[in-house]
Amino acid sequence: MPTNIFHCIKYLLPLLLILFFLTGLSAQICTDEDTANNWNYSWVSCQTTSNPNPVRRKSHWLLYEFDQSQSITQSHIWNANRTGESVMGIQDALVDYSVDGVTWTSLGSFTFPKGSEKDAYTGFDGPDFGGVFVKKILITVVSTYGDGACASLGEVQFNINPNACYGAVDACGVCNGPG
Repeated sequence: MPTNIFHCIKYLLPLLLILFFLTGLSAQICTDEDTANNWNYSWVSCQTTSNPNPVRRKSHWLLYEFDQSQSITQSHIWNANRTGESVMGIQDALVDYSVDGVTWTSLGSFTFPKGSEKDAYTGFDGPDFGGVFVKKILITVVSTYGDGACASLGEVQFNINPNACYGAVDACGVCNGPG
């Protein structure tokens, strides 16, 4: 049995990423010996599938889902940065969000800088959600830095606004709930 739980999470990565985002911890998947920005495990898709947003074509995509709607402000992204794998990194992506998984709103089209494959790689500022409340965030891969057969991403971090009104706003503009 491994001595470090992080050695066993290859297939639990999507769930763990969501849990890490909700708790505000870093979602970097690495061993305890790894002090650099090199991931031992990254999200990799080598088969396109039906997209949760019906207006998007069959593609490589990532879906992040929160337990409840969250006020998302900024995001930070680490593209594929493992040695020899930056060509699988996402180059162009569409970002959509939803509160119910049925109705989707496009945040826009974004170009992700290529990972440097160096220890000093710090990622880049991702899309700004402007504090909108979302339950699901969908990243659809349009192109990669390679041939597009496979797509990869190291990490995505979403910043949650803890001061947003998570209750109902009454007629006087007062938040009746946390926030």
